[in-house]
Amino acid sequence: MRLLELADQIHSFVTGLVDTKVTGPRRTMFQRAMDMGLPASFVELRHEATHREPPSLVVLRKAAQRSLEWLWDNYWASIDLDGIGGAPRPAHDENLPIATALSRKLHEIRHGSGSRPVLKKRKREQEDAVAGQLLEICSASEGGISAGLAKLAVLLLDSAMLVDSERKLGDSMDAMFEKWDLVLQKMADGHSSFLLFLSEELVHKLALDPSTESLENTVAEGIFLWLEHLLTSPAWESQRHFLPQGYLLAVCNDHPTHWAKMLGKRLKLQQQGTAAAVSAPQMTANPSSKKRAQPDSTGRFSKRLQEHGWGLAAQWESRPLGVTSSH
Repeated sequence: MRLLELADQIHSFVTGLVDTKVTGPRRTMFQRAMDMGLPASFVELRHEATHREPPSLVVLRKAAQRSLEWLWDNYWASIDLDGIGGAPRPAHDENLPIATALSRKLHEIRHGSGSRPVLKKRKREQEDAVAGQLLEICSASEGGISAGLAKLAVLLLDSAMLVDSERKLGDSMDAMFEKWDLVLQKMADGHSSFLLFLSEELVHKLALDPSTESLENTVAEGIFLWLEHLLTSPAWESQRHFLPQGYLLAVCNDHPTHWAKMLGKRLKLQQQGTAAAVSAPQMTANPSSKKRAQPDSTGRFSKRLQEHGWGLAAQWESRPLGVTSSH
């Protein structure tokens, strides 16, 4: 009963918002949601809950929490409680290059957290504010927000924000996951391309950077643990379908360093588990069928990624951006 109630509330939340945009040219619900900044994942969840089996209670609870956060950021937070008007103060100096503005904001995050314990509610508010400020800076990029998000993904690794350069081999990454999960999820929720950029930068650093080839390299271990976390943690369940798993596996196979091999094994296990989960109901529904499923020639890319042009070429060459081919 609780599951159906939550599914109905998510349906009402999304429908109530996008129905305010029905005037004008005929547009899809996804287009209307994008116009008002509503994450596409909410529309997908509404469609699934309405036309298919309801998602799990865990997924619905997370969606309900994020819908409240979206309402806070996009409505309640903009209300001037003191009755004083005026435009909100920008998160950065508009005259600064995007890379510089992002670097300064990341420096503030690194050195401004303090050592005093923070209440859970207050911590969530801080994480929401950080994500909002980073998105605001990225949106000011001359190449659009996607270019800003791509630059942010690079800086998160280059500035050792996600992996402590002083960590030791075998150290837990739980504290780092707790610090960054909600910030990164909030950004990926509104802009799924950010998860693509981030996972690409992680695997490039892991497999293509000569400095991370050694099995004793602690940064490489931390990057591997981040990718494993994105692939397996329940915290990333609702966004995991945006990960380009086929591409990640192709990079690992093409550059089989120690940590790339480890990631490749994890990706193959993930794919086998997904394939088993998909084929099990089909086998139950059609016990007499002897047709075997044909392998997916595009790898483990989701239909959503394929619609945006993702796929693997028959032959390809991986190299850092800016380096021309020798052919």
